[in-house]
Amino acid sequence: MKLSKVAVFKRLRASEEWLRWLAEQQRGRQRLAVESQGRPVRAVDATTVSEPGSTGTDWRVHYVVNLANLQCDFFELTGVEGGETLRRIPIRAGDIMMGDRIYSTPVGVAHVKAAQADIVVRLNRQSLPIFDAGENPLNVLRLFRKMKVGQIQQWTTRVKHPAGGWVPGRLLALKRSAEATRLARRRLEINASKKQKEAVQSPGRRLTTFLFGQR
Repeated sequence: MKLSKVAVFKRLRASEEWLRWLAEQQRGRQRLAVESQGRPVRAVDATTVSEPGSTGTDWRVHYVVNLANLQCDFFELTGVEGGETLRRIPIRAGDIMMGDRIYSTPVGVAHVKAAQADIVVRLNRQSLPIFDAGENPLNVLRLFRKMKVGQIQQWTTRVKHPAGGWVPGRLLALKRSAEATRLARRRLEINASKKQKEAVQSPGRRLTTFLFGQR
């Protein structure tokens, strides 16, 4: 049986629950990496869309996926100028928000905490400076130097609130192997090539995450 493009499109539009079921089966019964204690864990990201014949990005889709059921519980379509920020996401009290480095900013952290929620983000040292209990800047690369491959460590930290004061949190670090680092850098280079941007360099053999205010 042959199907036209329109027929395939119509079937895909009616396949939301089936596609969600496939995603759940692919994920299996694995436990979440974050111990949520029954709280919603929501992953935020964005993707770009180009119209046929376009020479660049025309639209950006911002979306949030609930990791408990893999359902998208929020999305917004903007022009290419629509930046990726947590401030456009409706946050509910008790949420645990997860995002990549681009969401690692004091403004985004403050937005989530103002809603009485928590946030887990990959650390971006340029956009999210972190400090110790004495309000001194933390040299995270120095902290990582003595770690062994596979070792996990954490430190009590804080960031400056945009309106003044401090937001307490934790810095979590896992030191990766040389091979894992090579693969991660290769993925960054591929993504940067697709976006025609310079690849972001990873800080050595390590994966860093900043977790704020986990109850």
